[in-house]
Amino acid sequence: MFQQFLFFLQLFWLLLTSSTPLPQTKPGCHAKCGNLTIPYPFGIGPNENGCSLTGAGLLHYNITCDTAYNPPKPIIRAGRNKTAGLNRIVEVISISETEVRVKNLPATKFYQYKTGELTLDEGIGWMDFRKTPFTVSYSKNKYFGLGCYTMAMILVPFLNFSTSCVTACETTTNIMDGSCSGSGCCQTILPKNVKMFLSLVDSMNASSDSLSFDPCNYSFIGEFEKYTFSASNLNGTSFHSKAKDIPVVLDWAIGNRTCEEAQKDVSTFA
Repeated sequence: MFQQFLFFLQLFWLLLTSSTPLPQTKPGCHAKCGNLTIPYPFGIGPNENGCSLTGAGLLHYNITCDTAYNPPKPIIRAGRNKTAGLNRIVEVISISETEVRVKNLPATKFYQYKTGELTLDEGIGWMDFRKTPFTVSYSKNKYFGLGCYTMAMILVPFLNFSTSCVTACETTTNIMDGSCSGSGCCQTILPKNVKMFLSLVDSMNASSDSLSFDPCNYSFIGEFEKYTFSASNLNGTSFHSKAKDIPVVLDWAIGNRTCEEAQKDVSTFA
């Protein structure tokens, strides 16, 4: 009963601040991590410190401020690798009334041109937001595959959903900047309600001569308005770091409602 009362009290405080574009940081809590302002219902530090909303379906609204970097980086959990015993984390780029943007975790494979030897195997990318208020935006993101003879597949286990796309390119002549229809780049749409996904990438022909100009395969979910394919993305391994800067848009909610919806329907929390 006390936890329920505390939850309603926190929501009431959130609604009182709704006259501003986004609620302010709670009094007594750190307002910024690095260059990013952290507004309520999010807060810096563990749930127990009271700076973030707690009790909303036991979801985690807290953000960790990693001071090992200069400037510090705001990060959130994107799942846990039980085998390694490590949390998977992503950096938060921005927070709005309905969306959070985070950095990317692309699936990647690098090959050695002459031998076809696999030199970097990060062929499985994944994010898991089931214990958070976040859902991968189906309207702002698409799923991309990059490379020559690339097979990119995304699995959403809890929705029984999977889809894939493939690329092909014998030479650089049929690869066009801005085109993502199969020559060096492919794309597909996402379903609604994605809380967790696996992104797989592989080469369908690692011995191909195309490795001379494209030794890499990539797959990732990303904000399609922030990414335009360029033939230069296939040159060498430099795109590996650039891909991490393509935002992933996450919709967020209070319980099962967005912040906007919760602010409109005060009676729900009365």
